[in-house]
Amino acid sequence: MTPSASTLPLPQDEVAQIPTLAYLHSPARQALRPRLVVLGTSMDDAVSAAGGWIFDLSMAGWEVTVVAGDLGSPRPARILGADALDLDSALTHRHRGPQPQAVAISAALMATEAGLRGRVRQCFDRGSIEVSIWGRQYAQEFGDRTESTTHRLSHAARVFKQQALRVVRGEAGAVAPTENFRTGITSRSIPHGRDLIRTEWAVK
Repeated sequence: MTPSASTLPLPQDEVAQIPTLAYLHSPARQALRPRLVVLGTSMDDAVSAAGGWIFDLSMAGWEVTVVAGDLGSPRPARILGADALDLDSALTHRHRGPQPQAVAISAALMATEAGLRGRVRQCFDRGSIEVSIWGRQYAQEFGDRTESTTHRLSHAARVFKQQALRVVRGEAGAVAPTENFRTGITSRSIPHGRDLIRTEWAVK
């Protein structure tokens, strides 16, 4: 189902804060659009793992921000319709603000950022923010709390993801038709209208 703002609950104050969510823009924008934050070790990491999903949700009206440890140029994120922020800048802002409806995060980033790993654990515990993870680390820690999900890229998403990868790498090969994640099982109860489909893709 295509996500839409009307299917989403308003952000809840009691939801655990994720440090990287404090950069946010004007309150008017925050209240009107559902939000996804994508956190990767680098822009390449985020675009490679979730570029198609970023584009498709952006085109569906979501406000999407890519937060990267090694940001480099923000242009690849902008090609996909997203904003970009470097991780260090995000972590220095702590004021309270509206929460995103969904977060996607690299397992490799959690391996180096214990604070983020703890916040992800809190999100799983509370079940009010939908969390998706890519990468094979933490399969044991979060394996029984997640399930395999897949986003099937639109044709336009494949074209724009390829262009974004070309900017990141200087070249771009073929783009796979799907992107795979591990998504929190508690997210089943959150009416976000997400377009991730449960699959049998396994994290080994």
